[in-house]
Amino acid sequence: MVILLLDPKIVLCKFLGEIFFLSVMYLSKTCDHTLSQICDVRITWIRSNFSIAISSLLLFLLFLTHAN
Repeated sequence: MVILLLDPKIVLCKFLGEIFFLSVMYLSKTCDHTLSQICDVRITWIRSNFSIAISSLLLFLLFLTHAN
């Protein structure tokens, strides 16, 4: 939560990076039994931090609109 208050771009970039990693893994069909634990950890991270990432996105958009 402190990271969210300091720089919401960090949390947002991490969240989008995890989603990108998972989509590449599933599209290339490499998320099989050998990498299933890695995928499970990343899915768990996305699920647990979804609300923080959405809040970060909203704060970042709010910052952009008021910066102009």
